[in-house]
Amino acid sequence: MSERRPAPTVGQVVLGRRLQELREAAGIKREEAAQVLRVAPATVRRMEMAEVALKVPYVQVLLSTYGVAEEEADAFIALTEEANQPGWWQRFHDVLPEWFSLYVSLEGAAGLIRSYEPHFVPGLLQTEEYARASWRPGRSGRPGRRRSSGTCPCGWPGRGCWNGTVRRTCGSSWTRPCCAGR
Repeated sequence: MSERRPAPTVGQVVLGRRLQELREAAGIKREEAAQVLRVAPATVRRMEMAEVALKVPYVQVLLSTYGVAEEEADAFIALTEEANQPGWWQRFHDVLPEWFSLYVSLEGAAGLIRSYEPHFVPGLLQTEEYARASWRPGRSGRPGRRRSSGTCPCGWPGRGCWNGTVRRTCGSSWTRPCCAGR
């Protein structure tokens, strides 16, 4: 049995979908595209579904067959070459579950990740003691129900957190990031 392929990059997913859209807009069936490439229709389907890496010569022929303008085709080829570069996570495909790999691919391609955790201090702002205490079974404190007005009583900017998040004692009173080191 062959080794499973790492998850596709986001670029491969997007470009594969775009290839399918271009083929359908040109009124060409998958079987006809496969004949042009001299491959099985399943190969075209796998390219469109990002199940295989996009082969630049195949993409060039398909774009020409679909009647794509030269300028757009050149940009598409450049994006194809970039999309075929392995993502950092692909070295770990043997330990990452297959279903999780696409999520890691999406995260790797993201320019910004927003997190909404109203009942906890955001991860990067947590002290080590707070993090340990917040995961301790049977921790005391209950998330507040009202939004914070913006700061903890001692001045920590807890914007986006609930009142209970910045006021709750989790561990010792010095666990809150706002009070750490005081």
